[in-house]
Amino acid sequence: MFSRSNLNVLGGSFTQVTELHSGPAAFERLQQATAPGAFHNSSERFDPPRCHPRTRVAVLERIMNWILGKEDLSALILWLYGPAGSGKSAIAQSIAELCDAANILLATFFFSRSDHTRKRGDALIPTLAYQLASNIPGARARIEKIIDRDPLIFKRSLDAQIKSLLLDPIQDLVASGYFNDPSSSPRLIIIDGLDECQDSRVQSQIIESIAHALQQHHLPFIFLIVSRPEQQISYSFNSGRLPELRTSLALDNSFHPDDDIRLFLQDSFLRIRNTHPKMRYIPADWPLSEVIESLVRKASGQFIYAATVMRYTSSIRHIPPNRLDVILGLRPAHNDTPFAELDALYMHIMSSLDDVESALLIIGAVLLRYQDAFFNSRGLHEIAKFVALNPGDVEVILGDLASVIEVDTRNEHLGPQIRVLHASLEDFLFDVARSRQFYSNPQLMHTKFATQCLQDLKAQDDSTFHYAYMALLFHLSKTLPTSDLRMGILDLSFDEVLQGVVNDRDARLILTTYMLINLHLTTN
Repeated sequence: MFSRSNLNVLGGSFTQVTELHSGPAAFERLQQATAPGAFHNSSERFDPPRCHPRTRVAVLERIMNWILGKEDLSALILWLYGPAGSGKSAIAQSIAELCDAANILLATFFFSRSDHTRKRGDALIPTLAYQLASNIPGARARIEKIIDRDPLIFKRSLDAQIKSLLLDPIQDLVASGYFNDPSSSPRLIIIDGLDECQDSRVQSQIIESIAHALQQHHLPFIFLIVSRPEQQISYSFNSGRLPELRTSLALDNSFHPDDDIRLFLQDSFLRIRNTHPKMRYIPADWPLSEVIESLVRKASGQFIYAATVMRYTSSIRHIPPNRLDVILGLRPAHNDTPFAELDALYMHIMSSLDDVESALLIIGAVLLRYQDAFFNSRGLHEIAKFVALNPGDVEVILGDLASVIEVDTRNEHLGPQIRVLHASLEDFLFDVARSRQFYSNPQLMHTKFATQCLQDLKAQDDSTFHYAYMALLFHLSKTLPTSDLRMGILDLSFDEVLQGVVNDRDARLILTTYMLINLHLTTN
């Protein structure tokens, strides 16, 4: 008799017994489909952003209350959203670490457009399933059997993958009540940076498939989904079955981000003064409090600006006060790129626009229009009229800029208002070395706006006339002389303009404008 594993030979005949070794092969297939860099504790994300001590306290408390079932009990999804650079990923990381330490974190997936394994939606469910297999008793064996039974499971729809890889392996545990206590069972799944998934259709599909699993299959998990308020994502969260399944949390001024940024800057500068290798060159009172306040204003509630400033200033190869002077524009940057991280963010946002020219014109109007209490200088309808676009087109164009510019509709009296969320966006767009192909020359913008004012004065349209004569001199004082502008001035009849004036004050302003425009003509 000759015997060898699964082959038996007896006399003149033999039989072969085939044995399926499912475990290793199936689990290897799962590992191959997984994006380990998307874990919250992945070595690929070494030193990930997290909340600075004593900051974001109210936001973290609100999210933890939801996770522990103390608030919004019916919501199975919490959508945390905010502008680009507002610190969303740092909050997601801090929540992940808190919940991991409390053994209530099931899985995480941190999307990233700069990582080919983390910018695709097809790695999401396998990565969550891998963590499910690691964190839930008995789940691994069930997942291996499912993969063996259907080796192409990773090529199936998101709905099918969620059911097969996340729901079916835990049915027995669900029936036993394993997930009933939110304070002791791992049921939280965190998906961060959904807007960085490269296909907007897949972003929507992920949201809808999760909602379907929660509603139809009673998936026993809760989801913290973090993203910018991009159009497609916002629409998905406000459509179909989503409103009854989710609650939302906006990272806006109600959480007083300026206070947190000020604390972060103060602590960071203190650390530099106390630990920097060249601290002997740092004055004891550096930086002055007014400098910190100017940085807080420039950050405009967005942590990415403050973090970029501190990362540049704290370089151990340089003297920190000199580096801060570069940030403040008091010292030339030479070959340095102090805002490289911020510029990369803005470049990505601008590169995604369909109509760059119109977008830059609208942003220019918002940033450079004359400010006066007598008219609504940031109103969407006023801006649209000023740049000769339909209000609907302006709103569509700004929709692609939702991560840096907000259309605020809360004031019914004023109507929709355009609000720039990043004060540093102006510095970027008006610096050709930083914005390159997206550079907006402010002088040319003012020239365009002065020409528009002249046309509006000539047309005597009530909706634009007042701004035109109030702001014309403002724009003219900052223009480049062009033939179109000169012809516009020469073609304007001030006798006709005066017919549209309703009081002596405005008449005196028009006459003053007339004299100064003539002076502008002779000097240019």
